[in-house]
Amino acid sequence: MMWSIDPWREMERMRREMDRLFGRFGIPTAAYQFPLTNLYENKDEFTLIAELPGVTKENVAINYHDGSLTITGKRTLSDYGKNVNILRREQPEGEFARTIRVPAKVKEQEIRATFQDGILRIVLPKAEEAKPKQISVQD
Repeated sequence: MMWSIDPWREMERMRREMDRLFGRFGIPTAAYQFPLTNLYENKDEFTLIAELPGVTKENVAINYHDGSLTITGKRTLSDYGKNVNILRREQPEGEFARTIRVPAKVKEQEIRATFQDGILRIVLPKAEEAKPKQISVQD
């Protein structure tokens, strides 16, 4: 009997295992990047959604340069009293930076962002040359 091995699936399994092992020692890995993001695309624009619980609008900065969108900021968690021992810490605290590569040219002057209930939404309108073109068939 012959087994079929998918190399991409095997690489993903190995990445998850490395993230799990390094995570045990408190070493940040790709699995624990903050903030968590999703990037969506339609024919006219890209939309990036970033989860920023515990971060205020004043503590977030957004920068777009040469095809890369960078979100930076600072997250401070609540202090739960004096003489408190932390028994488990999974929520990241402190300064953060996350850079996402945007896969096509955008209209930089028209980028807009909103922030509500800990969700940052960034809309990046596509440049005309990045939009799909309808091509008609000639007789």
